[in-house]
Amino acid sequence: MWVPFVVVFALMLTGSFVGGWLGAVLLLVPVLFLTWLLYLTWPRLRTPERAMRLAVLALVVAIAVTQALPS
Repeated sequence: MWVPFVVVFALMLTGSFVGGWLGAVLLLVPVLFLTWLLYLTWPRLRTPERAMRLAVLALVVAIAVTQALPS
């Protein structure tokens, strides 16, 4: 029951600390998983819940882009 949470957490943590394209890919794997979960639960969510989940996805994508394209 706790394995998916640990895997997503480990990928996001590792992707945050590893730079370059590898870090971005490690962050985008959980984004794909979370997007799939959002798609499945979308009809049952209320507007504030939808907004929060979209904000989390946007934040992780922004971190991935920052990892892939450092300035």
